Amino acid sequence: MVKIQVDSTGKAIMLNNRALEATSGGETDGDYLVQVIDYDGTILKSARLNTGATFTLPGAPTHSGLVFDGWSSPVTITNNTVTVVDQDITIGPMFHTSNGLSEFDITLTEVTGLNVTFNMNGTKDWGDGTTDTLTTHTYNSVGDYTITCNGSTMTTSDNSGLFGQSSSAINYYVKKVRFGSSITSISNSAFQNCYSLTSTIIPEDITSIGNKAFYYCYSLTSITIPRSVTSIGTNAFTYCYSLASITIPRGVTSMNTNAVSGCYSLTSITIPSSVISIGSYVFTSCYSLTNITIPEGVTSIYGAFENCYSLSSITIPSSLTNIPYAFQNCSSLTSVTIPSSVTSIGINAFSGCFSLTSITIPSSVTSIGGNVFNNCYSILEYDFSNHSAVPTLSSTNAFTNINQICKIKVPWDLYSNWKVATNWSTYADYIDGGTPATLNFTVTPSNSIIYVEGSQIQGTSTIWVGSTAPYTIYDSTNNVVLSNTQTGITEGATVNITADLTSYNKITLSTGAAGLTATAIINGLTFPMTEESSGNYSINVIGSGTTVDYFIEGGSNYIDASGSVTTTGSDITEAITLTPATELTFTRPNLTADGTLGGSSFAVKNIGASTLISTYAWRAVDNSATTFWNGNTPSSGDKIYVFYNPDALKVSELTYTYNSTSYIATAVSIEGSNNNSTWETITSTYSGSSTTYTSTLTNNKFYKYYKLTFTPYSSYVRVTDLAIAATYKAPAS
Repeated sequence: MVKIQVDSTGKAIMLNNRALEATSGGETDGDYLVQVIDYDGTILKSARLNTGATFTLPGAPTHSGLVFDGWSSPVTITNNTVTVVDQDITIGPMFHTSNGLSEFDITLTEVTGLNVTFNMNGTKDWGDGTTDTLTTHTYNSVGDYTITCNGSTMTTSDNSGLFGQSSSAINYYVKKVRFGSSITSISNSAFQNCYSLTSTIIPEDITSIGNKAFYYCYSLTSITIPRSVTSIGTNAFTYCYSLASITIPRGVTSMNTNAVSGCYSLTSITIPSSVISIGSYVFTSCYSLTNITIPEGVTSIYGAFENCYSLSSITIPSSLTNIPYAFQNCSSLTSVTIPSSVTSIGINAFSGCFSLTSITIPSSVTSIGGNVFNNCYSILEYDFSNHSAVPTLSSTNAFTNINQICKIKVPWDLYSNWKVATNWSTYADYIDGGTPATLNFTVTPSNSIIYVEGSQIQGTSTIWVGSTAPYTIYDSTNNVVLSNTQTGITEGATVNITADLTSYNKITLSTGAAGLTATAIINGLTFPMTEESSGNYSINVIGSGTTVDYFIEGGSNYIDASGSVTTTGSDITEAITLTPATELTFTRPNLTADGTLGGSSFAVKNIGASTLISTYAWRAVDNSATTFWNGNTPSSGDKIYVFYNPDALKVSELTYTYNSTSYIATAVSIEGSNNNSTWETITSTYSGSSTTYTSTLTNNKFYKYYKLTFTPYSSYVRVTDLAIAATYKAPAS
């Protein structure tokens, strides 16, 4: 079940209610408000009671021309009493007209005119002495009239309501409605745009309320839905701005999309336990709603409470598994409890919840959507400490505008993986794994360089969070690498690690070609290989089972070579056959329409920015003003793009054609890579004028990937074409 607590604003509202309760003999010290409200909004009886207390209903209200049918209640009534559960309860009386006819009070003015449309079958007494079966009538003078009708069917449509009104034809003359026993359904759009309607009596004979039945009924203040109704249609009460109370009876099973959205004055509503379906955006923009209970069994609340500014505390029922958009812009929400049934927190679920200060995410949550906690400025801790795996984060904007002192609390043993996981790495500085351990290294020789998880530490000691710590130690004097992983680390422990780099095995690449550059990549770090003799390149590695990736730059004479070897605890010599190459001038090929990565297509990908073509996709830049790279997300900061060619290129110049002078860059920095992960900075200069600029590169190496980092003139960078001066290597014929 769900308990909504009110904030200071909500409490002020409730104090006003308590003043009303006191005048009607109500108690004021309980947690939940139980009230009986007449069809016109009059409070007949109220009390504040605690769970388990009983509340006796008042005597039946009497009104001239109406017959009391009983009470409509969201909870069971036994012997004229109800028992309080963990929610507020609103109960209303049901009536039908004593003559069995439906009655419609109207007021005609010079502004509204004398012509009346009334789309119902049956015989009408127009209230001016005229009786017929027509659906239109013209009065002789302005004034107040009551139309009575014995019809059973409203002949309305989405474009024509009961009084002929539509979205462009507003009805100002109908004021009050009292249905007789012959009506069983309030049809779609029946009272849509009846701006002056103040009250409606719905008898127990009615079983359904159609779509947009009371849409834009600005003046309607209270309504009791009879216990015979099982379904409330889409937009049934949307934008009933003055509606302060509504009684939904036990028996209603579904509330369809936007059923009461935009009811700005609604402060509380009791959803009976019979409801198992709540449509999208049911309570959207109910600005004053402070107290609500979502019953168990409801499986979806897509956007249900979006823009409910006064809600302050919510516990989500265990029947829910996903909550996209559910609480977006609930700016007064101070606490929320997410049950273990929830496996996915969908897009925008808590976006704009400015007052949330902390939130615990249960271990059942395995995926988190975009913008989920966007602009949650006050949250100082996101607690993921019960997770056994890192949940999927669908985008880098999940925590946009995160508080600078916020902590994302994660389990100790997942800390290392968590902060480098896809999209989580954006928030690595906020991820907190608890009390760090201390790693102390004793290394021989003492001047060796120590890396922990790929980052060089200062000195021989560092703090660490996580049960495992991959480390690499490098002795540059003897070109020795040791790569290992420390396991079994516990929170707050001091771990002493001893490493001896004086005994090692040699890995040699025998190429037969002197004067080349060879590098080894171990645990993500790049180390030089030494040319010990003509065409033989080596590095010394300690231990067995270590994977050593190598890359041999073939220069202009050979095709680059790459591969890997695994250490065995003995010396290894690997024979490498280099393919002679011819260096040729690169000509950009015809570009494919879909920019598929691979083949002969020259393709571009934007990183962390949107594009008018396909976000985060490889795409060809095709010299068309409508298909430019569009660097506008994020709205400020550098824009990063990568371009790829299947054959490694040695680039000497890159020339950029911008969409206009408003969308140029002030500088472009360039990096190269052959695996799209290990990047090397390339020295370059950037110059030009108007919309054409050129980067001149100092580059003797061939790369398949080039990363371009644009510093924008304003917030945008828009490039329509990329010209390139480069060479590539082809096998010598």
